[in-house]
Amino acid sequence: MIALIPMRKESVRCRDKNTRLLGGIPLYHWIVEAAKISNRFDEIFIVSDFKPNYLLGCSWVKDETETGKGDINWIKQCFDMGLLGETFAILRPTNPFIKPYTIRYAVDHFLNPINFSYFDSLRSIAKVTEHPGKMWTVEGHLITPYDRPEEKRFTKPTQSLESVWKQTSGIEIIWTETLINYNNVAGEKIGYVVLYGNEGFDINTEEDFLLAESLIDRGLI
Repeated sequence: MIALIPMRKESVRCRDKNTRLLGGIPLYHWIVEAAKISNRFDEIFIVSDFKPNYLLGCSWVKDETETGKGDINWIKQCFDMGLLGETFAILRPTNPFIKPYTIRYAVDHFLNPINFSYFDSLRSIAKVTEHPGKMWTVEGHLITPYDRPEEKRFTKPTQSLESVWKQTSGIEIIWTETLINYNNVAGEKIGYVVLYGNEGFDINTEEDFLLAESLIDRGLI
């Protein structure tokens, strides 16, 4: 299996986040090291629109696709280059705290012969802290419950509502056949691996970056 680590030089919500120092090293170094230590990948490719100063033993693929068009375009570029093989993983710098053993478990779970015909893809999830049953949309001067308004779930204690999970940028694993058959990296049967605690922490904004720095400074990572 190969691993793809995508990153762009520019970021809209968090400037230069992929190469900004976190804990004294560039952000993307965190996920590269976790991928290497997991010992589950035959080769690791950094896919970016610039050549990083440090490849850390990875191969570099120049992303020739247009910014803002989604993952499918650069993934298809890698497919056309013959890089993907039978199955591939996507690991993102924006999830720096995922552990090597979690990556190892995700790959082994996906490749377990019992699951061969069951999963089209797999992705990491984490439990939400803000429940959709307590969310609203604004319409003029009024608000409307975002989720199943007829049930008025916003009147119920949060702990009484069902568990809801969000996807994280930690890891995705995909059969190349899924990409070919569905023209996406999900398919229909999607497996999962749960990220607990700070492993599910994604850096998307300046505030997220500051919080990540704080977690490291306080010895929580």
